[in-house]
Amino acid sequence: MKRPLSIILCLMAMLVSCTKSSNAIASAEVEDTDTTTTVEATKSLPQQVTLALVGDIMMGNTWPADRLPVSDGKHLFDDVAPIFQRADVTCGNLEGVIAPPEVGEPRKNPESKLAFMFKMPPRYVEHLKNAGFDFLSLANNHIYDFF
Repeated sequence: MKRPLSIILCLMAMLVSCTKSSNAIASAEVEDTDTTTTVEATKSLPQQVTLALVGDIMMGNTWPADRLPVSDGKHLFDDVAPIFQRADVTCGNLEGVIAPPEVGEPRKNPESKLAFMFKMPPRYVEHLKNAGFDFLSLANNHIYDFF
């Protein structure tokens, strides 16, 4: 029953989309003239766009105890920052939350050996900015680690 109904609905949608609209705008008549107008583009679009796409970014953890990199993470992106900064758009997946240590309760059972929860300090946003990131995706399994 579902299959014939979906076929009928698809056919009806195609028929409706192929009909002439009663609200169609009539084409205007253009008067032929001898005048030629030259229009110059004021801004040209780039022929190509360079993207830098990065996988999971994990810059340390402050839960349940501080496990942060040396120099407070200031040099985490030193080797790749020139590449990110040359790209037109740089994006990555932030694998965890950015929040102060005192904010948020763990969502998972902290006693579980399978409960991996990541929280990075807010000051690390500056490291991402300096590295050249334009935007970060938060769509991953750690976005709800803390609430």
